[in-house]
Amino acid sequence: MKALIADDDATARRMVRAALATIDVEVVEVSDGDAAWEALSRDDAPQIALLDWQMPGADGLELCRRLRARPGERPYVYAAIVSSRISPADILAGFEAGADDFVTKPFDISQLAARVRAAHRLVGVQTERERSRSYLSSVLEHLDHGVMLVDADDSIVYANPALAEVFDTPLAATIGTRRADYLRAHAGRFDDPDRFLRAVEVDRAGPDQSADFEISRPRRQVLRWMGSPVSLPDGLGQLDMYQDVTREIDQQRAQEHLARTDPLTGLANRRGFAEAAEREMSRASRTGAALGAVIFDIDHFKRVNDLHGHGVGDRVLQHVARCVAVTARCTDVVARWGGEELIALLPDTDIRGARRFADRVRQAVAAGHEDLPAVTISAGVAQRFPSETIEDAVARADARLYLAKASGRDTVK
Repeated sequence: MKALIADDDATARRMVRAALATIDVEVVEVSDGDAAWEALSRDDAPQIALLDWQMPGADGLELCRRLRARPGERPYVYAAIVSSRISPADILAGFEAGADDFVTKPFDISQLAARVRAAHRLVGVQTERERSRSYLSSVLEHLDHGVMLVDADDSIVYANPALAEVFDTPLAATIGTRRADYLRAHAGRFDDPDRFLRAVEVDRAGPDQSADFEISRPRRQVLRWMGSPVSLPDGLGQLDMYQDVTREIDQQRAQEHLARTDPLTGLANRRGFAEAAEREMSRASRTGAALGAVIFDIDHFKRVNDLHGHGVGDRVLQHVARCVAVTARCTDVVARWGGEELIALLPDTDIRGARRFADRVRQAVAAGHEDLPAVTISAGVAQRFPSETIEDAVARADARLYLAKASGRDTVK
């Protein structure tokens, strides 16, 4: 750390230098105010300045005023006025100019050394704080997450460049804006603006919160908002972060899809069917709509495997699955029930509609595929009654499937 001695009196400079001899500082001496300001303006400027009030060029008070008028990003300089002027008005003038201390001449060397040691400690603490703030600012400026800090009055006091990208708004138009106004003005970027605004209406006295939101334009994104209350000097503030979790959510959805999908046919598996069936049963119970169920079974499927091999058997099963899927509506639920059995759940469909659906699938399968051996299917049909569960209707469709197979196959019962 450097200490500047600015005094046009060589004897006074020598005495000040003697006071600094026991302190771990590099001493810089100048004899006029202009040279002092030049030294204080360098990148490696002293952080402690002992300034004579009266000297050629800028005097000590003027130097203090210049120091305090500099932009805040410059390192803080601890400035002390050293003067023979001892009136209360003079001392007050020194502090009003921005001085941190006022040392009267003639001074005691040991007392001056103690004061500089105290300044040395304070500057060291301030330097560490500024270094930490600089590190934090650098991290936030380069962080991929959008960051917004809001004070106790709901005004945005900090925002990083990533936040400007999230909301497509210049930072200059962000700082000083009320958080609620800012979010309302830009909620339209999200696919569900109302849900977004409801979610981010935080209770600062409550716990941390988070929610995921989708954006479709200009490119698809899933953003995770995380809100945390923070204690600030003026009260309880709010820290908001917006993280792009598109890849994470897509991977999660892909895994969930795999967990609910039969890998051979591409249809839902029993788990996927059960989840969809629960939703459809709830809807049917609420609205009173009909709900049909159909179970299909490939006739003599074991013979296909025995004669043509399991590879061909798999292709036959895939062909039948495609016939069911193509015949089904987008609202229908189609799944592999097990082995060579497939199942379809048909919302808003009574027993007659379910039978027509099953027969169209039967005819599509019977039409065959030029690269596969000819096969037929049998089907059992049922309609869920209001007092029944899905399992009841499926059990009844399964029983009717056995009737279809017992009656000669290639039929719907």
